[in-house]
Amino acid sequence: MATRGQIAYLVNANTIATTYIHYDAYPEFLGKTLDIFYDSDMEAKDLVMNGGSIRSIDEEGTVDRFNEGGAKMIKGEDEETLFSLLYDHSDAAAADYVYLWVENDWIALPVNKGREYFVGLLKDKLRNMTNENKIEEGTWSVMPERIPEFIDAVEALKEKYHPVVGSDLVFDHLDEAIEAAKSLMSPAPEMPGFEGTRDALDALEESFVNKMKFRAGIIK
Repeated sequence: MATRGQIAYLVNANTIATTYIHYDAYPEFLGKTLDIFYDSDMEAKDLVMNGGSIRSIDEEGTVDRFNEGGAKMIKGEDEETLFSLLYDHSDAAAADYVYLWVENDWIALPVNKGREYFVGLLKDKLRNMTNENKIEEGTWSVMPERIPEFIDAVEALKEKYHPVVGSDLVFDHLDEAIEAAKSLMSPAPEMPGFEGTRDALDALEESFVNKMKFRAGIIK
């Protein structure tokens, strides 16, 4: 029995291109094959949008296509609608799995767990990818409605670990983050101060730091 799937490419915030694959779409095969042979934006886009629907991709990454079908362009006015429409299209095509290329990585999504799980998992994965990028850039990334939680978490960290030998730099930056949080009014604020504290934070108790990051919305 064929394990069917959809291989998709996020074109922009409102558009996803997706194409059908008929055989061997399970993660242990297709997921690994995509990671090995189609691990760049150009390769992923070409795979989805150049040619007919896919019969199969072998262990060497060679694509066997049908002479019909091809990329379907799905459009949605917002994230929730776009991902829901991707689910509808994939479910109607009897896909078992969807592989979506976003920000230089493949996201694997099971279809059989239903729309709510599919859309929720995709949103969570994208949020985590965004937060990872923000950490690498040296900023805290916090949604406006969670700023009070962020401030409480930072204050709790300061109270629990102050004074800590060699931690002055940590608390200076955390004070800056709190002041920035109080003054920010933009839709997606970013609090400076992570870059300079990374090494010092690593010296603190890991479990508490992770708890603080979770409360701040930095990790899930």
